[in-house]
Amino acid sequence: MTDTTQNTATVLAELNVQELIARIRKTQAETDKLVEEGRKFAVEQHKLTAEAQKLQRDHGLAPWSMTIALVSAGAALAVAITALLKSAGIL
Repeated sequence: MTDTTQNTATVLAELNVQELIARIRKTQAETDKLVEEGRKFAVEQHKLTAEAQKLQRDHGLAPWSMTIALVSAGAALAVAITALLKSAGIL
């Protein structure tokens, strides 16, 4: 081989290696991006699961809170009627 041919082969081999390195770096960047998106989805899923659990818990407590509210409103109404009747001199 002549020096020119050998130099050309060396340059081509170096270009091929650089091209491979560039492809590897691009693939690594794409992989990192996909991993980050996966992490974001996992965080979002965790938030949604926690919210769903809270809603289920609230759904179970809703009848009790309604009952307590109605009893409290009834008691307040009874007190108000008693006060009104006392102020009117009926009681």
